[in-house]
Amino acid sequence: MCSITWGSSRSDFLQASIAVIVRCFDEAQPVSKHNMNVRRLSRTVVAKRTSFDSKREFDNQKLAWSLLNSEQLRVPEPILHIEHSPDSSTLDGYIIMEYLHGISLDECDVKTFVDVDPIVGAIAGAILWISTKTRHREHSSPLGPPTGGRADGFPWGQNGAEIEFKTKKDIQDCANKRLSNYAHNKKLEPSKWGLDLSGSDFGICHLDLAPRNILILQDDKIGIVDWSTLAYYPVVFELASLWHLRNIAWTEHIPIFDPLISKLESSTHASRKDSIKLEIVQSQSTGFYL
Repeated sequence: MCSITWGSSRSDFLQASIAVIVRCFDEAQPVSKHNMNVRRLSRTVVAKRTSFDSKREFDNQKLAWSLLNSEQLRVPEPILHIEHSPDSSTLDGYIIMEYLHGISLDECDVKTFVDVDPIVGAIAGAILWISTKTRHREHSSPLGPPTGGRADGFPWGQNGAEIEFKTKKDIQDCANKRLSNYAHNKKLEPSKWGLDLSGSDFGICHLDLAPRNILILQDDKIGIVDWSTLAYYPVVFELASLWHLRNIAWTEHIPIFDPLISKLESSTHASRKDSIKLEIVQSQSTGFYL
């Protein structure tokens, strides 16, 4: 049986038993004080424990790593997915992956940055790389989640979309159903609140670019982690999710994310009106009405 040490390599984890890896995880220190479920197991390997559809997240990360890992953006290489039941009522999933040397944005003191422009430029470049590298992939990949099934997360809420997306119109119709409900409740003209995706290019969107998921690496490159919500949508979905996250959680990071969003909007020509509509779709999906 292969044991795990601080010097263990990728191949050591592939040969180790589930029991050994889980024990190593339980004894390891969290990578961040903000997240007890991500722990560094060796010099080059980290593990994430989750009870929510860990296999889909692992597959999403494999896709993101294969398509996007580059000089422009670092995505941790996924090594192994395992599942373990600590008791009869719980099933934990573990994603074993490459450790990226750096610090997450939520652990940075933005006030200490002499100049935020290089950071904003680097993060914007990484997000634009995702969009441009995977544009026009709608004919080779499912719309919405790449693994198929009904979409959840932004902007559909935890209950998800009503149907599995097959066409642009499916996505548009699901959004417009919520927008119509919003217009009705607000006594607004429904025709002015429709979303039109007919001319939109599709590509990968991360959809959870919160500060905890953006890493500033030791070589000043950008790493992005947590690909659980990856989906194929127009780039405006990414912009709308950034606005949504900024509005609910990013007080201390506004000096970075306001210019970041502005830079992305000008670079992608995404419609701010469509971003607002998608934020409303999210509010309707979660019950927090704007």
